[in-house]
This record gives sequence, structure tokens and C-alpha cells, in this order.
Amino acid sequence: MTIIIGTVGYAQTSKVQRDRKCIMTLDETCHISVCTFPDKFPEFPGGVAELGQFIQKNIRPSKENNGSQSRVFLSFIVAETGKIECLRIVNKMTQEYSVMDKDVLQGMAKMPNWIPAQCNGTNVAALYSLPITICLANQ
Repeated sequence: MTIIIGTVGYAQTSKVQRDRKCIMTLDETCHISVCTFPDKFPEFPGGVAELGQFIQKNIRPSKENNGSQSRVFLSFIVAETGKIECLRIVNKMTQEYSVMDKDVLQGMAKMPNWIPAQCNGTNVAALYSLPITICLANQ
């Protein structure tokens, strides 16, 4: 099994913007206020390399997915405490989730708390998007 991950649209903002106002918006799906452009984005403990290892270890696709390839777009909120909330597949209703979608969600639900986003030195909730491509070989 090959898993390719990547973060979308997240990079450290410039130090010039450090004293700006934190803009919070309501995530309409989860009804949680999130910071749209924090000074520091949330981070998996140990960084992207550790996140990749976590995904390799915890996503266990069902046998019926054997030989398939799937791209799953995850979205979740990292709360100001670092807790993962509102884990979901982007642009799909729950009843539309494929078996692979459910396998990915089950594995990712085991994530530990993250290092939360910060704005002006204060922890804030932030939305995080994570595309995952899974390539399964016939066995």
C-alpha cells in the first residue's frame, strides 16, 4: 500500500502580520469559530514526517478496496486545546462516504492532539485540510 499525503494552503505567515487582528469565522458545518489566517498554523506532533508515519500505521483499507486507488480530501478543526474536532470528508454528505472514506476516517480518528494554531500569541481553533492518496496493489 502506498499513501501520499500533503497539506493544502498552509504556511507560516510573515512576521510583519503578527500584530494584526485575528479574524474568526464560523465553520457552518461544525458550528465552531475558527481563525482564518493564524500567525502559526496547527501542527501534528513531530511534524509532517510523523503525520505520514501515523497515517501509514493507522489507515487500514478494507479488503474490498484491494487493487484500487483513491484520493480522500479530509478536513478537520484543530481546537485551541489541540483536540481534533469535526473530522470529515470534504464535499460529501455522510451517506455518500465510500468504504475507503470510512476506512480513512476510522484511522484518522485515532490522531493525538495537535499543536494548536496561534494568533497574536494565543491558541486559536483553525481548519485544516489534508488530501490523502491511497494506492493499493492487488495481493
